[in-house]
Amino acid sequence: MKKLLLILLVIATASCKQTDATTAKTTDAIRSSAAYKDYVNAFNDYQSCKEERPAITTAYMKKELTAPEFEKALEKNAKACSLKKQVFKTRWQLLQNEYDKLSEEYEIKVD
Repeated sequence: MKKLLLILLVIATASCKQTDATTAKTTDAIRSSAAYKDYVNAFNDYQSCKEERPAITTAYMKKELTAPEFEKALEKNAKACSLKKQVFKTRWQLLQNEYDKLSEEYEIKVD
């Protein structure tokens, strides 16, 4: 009985290692792709845009900007962030499409 349990444990461990290797290979292929790099750049660009808003508000609170300048700066930032968000979402969709292709190639089943 102990031998059977040991054999099942070894088989389970071996099968997990094989799955991990396939997953790691797929992950490396995705991370090295141009679509992933474009996605990361778009995300970082969008994130930096969102982080500009507190700086604009701080400048207004310190009286470095007048009310009309503050409104224009917020409006400009909102438009820029909206465009960057669209680019980010598009890059995300492209990355998903690339993952779908790789998952078919490596026969990864997503539940």
